[in-house]
Amino acid sequence: MLRSFLALACLLALIANSATAALIAGSGFNFSISEKEMALVHDFDSENPSLFDQEEYDEVLHYIAWDSSFQRLADRNMPTIEITNLNASSANIVGLRLTIGDIRYNFGSSIFGTPAKLAKSDGTTTLASANTNAGNGSLAGDILNIGLGGGGIAPGDSFRFKIDLDVDANQVGLYPHPDFRKVLFDMNGTNPTDNMIVTAVYSDPMSSTLAITLEDYDVDAPQSQFFNQNLRPYSVMEGVDVFGGPVLTQNEIPEPATLALVALAGLGIVVANRRS
Repeated sequence: MLRSFLALACLLALIANSATAALIAGSGFNFSISEKEMALVHDFDSENPSLFDQEEYDEVLHYIAWDSSFQRLADRNMPTIEITNLNASSANIVGLRLTIGDIRYNFGSSIFGTPAKLAKSDGTTTLASANTNAGNGSLAGDILNIGLGGGGIAPGDSFRFKIDLDVDANQVGLYPHPDFRKVLFDMNGTNPTDNMIVTAVYSDPMSSTLAITLEDYDVDAPQSQFFNQNLRPYSVMEGVDVFGGPVLTQNEIPEPATLALVALAGLGIVVANRRS
């Protein structure tokens, strides 16, 4: 009996060691959001830095900054989000979950027909979106669930989509086309507890997720002076910002099978010790 338990413990330990981690350390995704889709299309690609041309990017930013104040208002109400699955990731991103911490607002569908719509620059990805109640007493629309077709986003790939932000029907006195910098985070604020949370769902056996809570990003003038109904005069040059950053795993996350095998191996050793 002793030899049987010892053999079992050794076998299970070897199997556990050979099992791969669901998400290896250093894997993850990059989240970016901007009022201008072109700012994301031409943004610095940390996965392919040799493809980035700073002079070209500066020209793009200068070009898209000369829009009308009304166009900027609309763009900031319907921002573009980019998700990049980092090359070090070991699984595809098959879904996203976005939450609005400020319960006065919701993910609307009146403009696009759905809460999320693929950006013009993304012609390959397919998505399905639905908003739900956050369970905090607000109206429906505080949680946006996105499912990605075609097996999801593979490591090294990106996709872009747009969202529309609305004011809850029971809110009075709020501007009806809110600026994403006031809804999803408080620009130049100090308390991120009511900011948006972005969660990526991976296609590994344990349905692993990684999440980021947006910061209260710093916004320089004149961008910080114009939001919602505060429109800039045509003579003012207003830059375009990109917010976000990488979300990385810190440690390996073992699959459930791995955890079970390790537990069984430990049990075999304990029983063997008692038998001896």
